[in-house]
Amino acid sequence: MPSLLVIDDLPIRISADGRWLHGDEDLHPKVAILFAKCLIPKENGEYELQVGQQKAPVLVSDVGFFVRAMTFQNDDQGQLHSVLLKVSAQCEEPLELRSLMMSEDNCLYCRIERHGMSVPCKFTPAQYYELALLAEMEEEAAWLEVGNQRYQINQPLDSAIQKIQ
Repeated sequence: MPSLLVIDDLPIRISADGRWLHGDEDLHPKVAILFAKCLIPKENGEYELQVGQQKAPVLVSDVGFFVRAMTFQNDDQGQLHSVLLKVSAQCEEPLELRSLMMSEDNCLYCRIERHGMSVPCKFTPAQYYELALLAEMEEEAAWLEVGNQRYQINQPLDSAIQKIQ
């Protein structure tokens, strides 16, 4: 029987900018969407694809999940109330503002929950700047006010996959 996840001997990879690759070649966009929906984080920090009963390891350059779009929701007074994310797994979910963090090279991340794990999810530079424009600087800290609460967006990055208790 043919196997969807066996593609020669080249590894399936996710680049640091969120592209799905077979070796060094981009996967077809529809295959990349399918694979993004089927990506499973593991406790040991690795990722695997699980399509039906088939499983295959995935080499991840940075993180396995990426923010693809953001929607800002304002209250009746026009103040930012919440941020809705569309992630690479083709689902929408609210941004957990407490989870915002930044790498040493100024990339913005948050955490999302997948399969009982808390995993980092990377923003594009454009999305980072969009959020940063809403933030206020106080010395070295950048603060975003949402729903009458303040959240620091430039906390140090913790890229570990964490099991949710």
